[in-house]
Order: sequence, then structure tokens, then C-alpha cells
Amino acid sequence: QWIDYLNYDLETGNLISISDLFTNANVALTRLSAAAAKAPEITKWWDSPTQPDPAYTAGYAPKTANFAMWAPTLTGLQITFAANQVQAAVAGTPSMVVPWSQLRDLVTPNSYLAWYLAKL
Repeated sequence: QWIDYLNYDLETGNLISISDLFTNANVALTRLSAAAAKAPEITKWWDSPTQPDPAYTAGYAPKTANFAMWAPTLTGLQITFAANQVQAAVAGTPSMVVPWSQLRDLVTPNSYLAWYLAKL
């Protein structure tokens, strides 16, 4: 079971990274990481939610590579993790949605994401 997202800028043909969406990528990645640590969709497969395996918490550390699969939705930014990135492989490709209220203040003006949010 594999899933992947490819987000391209249709004007330039360049791949859009999660870091390109925000005015302060470090703060945005920190918020995404914190949201993953609290998301039941991510933690429900752990043997012990209070003592998670460091291999899984490293999968949502605030690094651009950990948040490569993203998509805007009506309610927030959907983040999908690769199999075995944040949970045992049996869980497949876990996904979570981070509400726009947690990210809207960091969205890069005049970006694809700003355009999308303006249409909601």
C-alpha cells in the first residue's frame, strides 16, 4: 500500500515543497510536528502512546522531508505519512488534517495556498 503526492507549480513547473507554503517554514513545521504528536490517527497504533518508539516520533520531527505528502482540504492541510514512517507498517499510510486555524497566519501571501484559502 503506497501513496504519494506531487504538487507542481503549473506556471513554473517546479515542485512545491511544504516549506514553500509558509512565510516561516520552521514555525510551520514545528506546528505540524506538534499536531502529529497529538493526533489519534497517528498515535493509535503505538504500543504505548506515553512512551512512543523513537523511530516513529522521528517520522514527524519538524523536517521538510517528513511532510513531503500534503494536500489542502476544506478543513485544513492534510498530511500523509509513508508506510512505517510514524507507525508500524500494518497501519498503512496514516493521514491527518491540521486545521487552517493552526496554520493560516503563516501562509505565504500570493501563493497557491493563499489563493486556495481565499476561495474557501
